Amino acid sequence: HPAPAVANAYTGAWSLPMGYAAAVALPALLALGLAYVFFTVKLDELFVLVTIAVAIIAEKVAVSQTELLGGLNGIILPNWVVPLNKAVFFYALVAVIVGVYALSRFVVNSPFGRVLLGIRDSQKRTQHLGYDTRAYKAAVSALAAAIAGLAGGLYANLNGFVSPSLLGFSMSFDAVVWAALGGLGTL
Repeated sequence: HPAPAVANAYTGAWSLPMGYAAAVALPALLALGLAYVFFTVKLDELFVLVTIAVAIIAEKVAVSQTELLGGLNGIILPNWVVPLNKAVFFYALVAVIVGVYALSRFVVNSPFGRVLLGIRDSQKRTQHLGYDTRAYKAAVSALAAAIAGLAGGLYANLNGFVSPSLLGFSMSFDAVVWAALGGLGTL
């Protein structure tokens, strides 16, 4: 029966790119929605706390979904997802890091990035110049979430395992700590 083998090969070939697309798109859409709502209601100061709360809730949901997400055991990815050659994967990761850095540098130096710098320096002044600061902050939140989703997809791909704890507080807190140690406002 050649048809099932062809179907399985076709599904396998598209599963990894679709997984990465979902890993980038879903966090970006969630962040875009949450950020726009919170920045519209002017709860900017609470946005970080709500982001961490959403991460904790996501972890609890993942733990409770034993059949769908494996519960506390997490999800073990199929063998074809885990890279056989770690050295090649390492160089692919370096290429992704360079690409994300170049994209980030481009965004910072673009007119969009200049508006973000204006918002950072004086949100009220930027609003008086006619910019919708909510939309800019929501968009940059979505971009950050997309980059974090890509990193999570690569992490899962490298390890072949996804644990619910990766969604929780500790990873969110780690990102904040490393951003603070690396220097706020720097790439």
